[in-house]
Amino acid sequence: MKNTSSENSIVTPLVLCGKIPFFLKGVKKALLTYSDQSKYVFKNFKDWKSFSFASKTFLKKDKDSDFVIVGDLGIGAPAAIAACEELRAYGIKKIFSVGSAGGLQKDLTIGDIILCCGAFIEEGTSLHYGKEYGSLSNCSKTII
Repeated sequence: MKNTSSENSIVTPLVLCGKIPFFLKGVKKALLTYSDQSKYVFKNFKDWKSFSFASKTFLKKDKDSDFVIVGDLGIGAPAAIAACEELRAYGIKKIFSVGSAGGLQKDLTIGDIILCCGAFIEEGTSLHYGKEYGSLSNCSKTII
């Protein structure tokens, strides 16, 4: 993403986090999980190796895997963005996020899968990310 600020950053994610942890070397993909999802993953992926770093928990199937599951991120977009910035600084190119959302449609029930094709993004961070990808209004169910 192009830096639109007239000043350089004082602290970058790489400076903040330091040297890449050994278990993230070679990793190119990450799945972010939150609260209840993290508990489910940790309970059901017991054969995966668990690592803690920078207040987060990482699960990796084996030492040669290029994929990690990241949990214990905190709440909201600022926590997710902080994790994304750190992962990108470590060279991870593809980051997927599985979270929760809500809607005002009467036909929605608890547990429904929702493919978001638009969002109200005034929480403070979203406006700074993803502008180059355009609107979400052209999304497709084929990405599920």
